[in-house]
Amino acid sequence: METEKQKNIRELMYFITKVAEHNSAKDEYAELAYALDKCFGDKIVIELKQNDNVELLTSAGAKTQVTVTDNGDGTGTFSSIECALFNNENFNGAAKLFTVPEETFEFTDGSEEFVYVDYNNGNPIYLMSDSMDDINGSSSVLIAKYWRTGVKLHSFDTDKHA
Repeated sequence: METEKQKNIRELMYFITKVAEHNSAKDEYAELAYALDKCFGDKIVIELKQNDNVELLTSAGAKTQVTVTDNGDGTGTFSSIECALFNNENFNGAAKLFTVPEETFEFTDGSEEFVYVDYNNGNPIYLMSDSMDDINGSSSVLIAKYWRTGVKLHSFDTDKHA
């Protein structure tokens, strides 16, 4: 869970981002982000794109929508996605953007299962579990909840969070 301090920093950085976008002030913004980082002691990740847009990665979650293919045999293939993750379970430091490779899972008939992305020591991967216990929202984020009846897959997708 995000602390009050982290929430305040995130909200301040969002406001600064909007000002920087309107003024094409990426250099000034980078200096301000550095100053805030030093003041608050929290690392804040900024991604300065070539077109002067500024994007903050202050929360973990999927940045692009996953596409899931029901293979008709009780398996599902999850597309490659971009996902922001922290390298720890406590939302400390900075989130980083990763590309998660495609993965296929075989689901258990009659069971509810959770597909999530895990930091995996800096090499994020999709994983599947029958419990939410492994998903902390920081270094592991929920992508979708699935259940299988026969060979048919049913889902309850999550939304983009980052």
